[in-house]
Amino acid sequence: MLRAHIEKCTVLLGSATPSLESFHNTQTGKYQLIHLTNRVDDQTMPIIRVMDMKLEAQKQKGRDAILSDKLRVSMEAKLKNGEQVILFLNRRGFARSLQCPPCGHVCECQHCAIPLTYHKGDERLVCHMCGYQTITPRKCP
Repeated sequence: MLRAHIEKCTVLLGSATPSLESFHNTQTGKYQLIHLTNRVDDQTMPIIRVMDMKLEAQKQKGRDAILSDKLRVSMEAKLKNGEQVILFLNRRGFARSLQCPPCGHVCECQHCAIPLTYHKGDERLVCHMCGYQTITPRKCP
C-alpha cells in the first residue's frame, strides 16, 4: 500500500478472509469494499474465531502458545476420527512479528512503523516494506 501511494497507482486487494486491518479500512472509508456475493461451488462461509494469543500463553504456562487450546483440541478430534487437518500459513520469514510474551511489545520498523518479520535462520528482523533490518534482540527492548 505504501508503494502504491508513492507510485500513485491503484491497488486491488482480493481475499475471502481479509485481514482485520483491511476490513477496518473499508469500514472507515479508506478502502472501497466490493462484495462478491457467490462463493465457488456454493460453499458456505467458514466459522472464524479470533483468539487472543496473549491469553492463550497465560493459560498454557510452560508451553509455547503457538496454537490456541481450541484449535489444538479441534485438530486432535479430527485426527482421532481419521480425518485430515491442514493449516495454511501465508507469510514470509519464520514469524510475521516478534512479540514479548509477558508485556506484548512488538518490534516495529523505525521507518514504516509496521511489525518487523522474524527470520530465524539469520536471527534478524526485517521490514518487507522498506528493507530495514536489525538483529533479533535477546531481551525485550
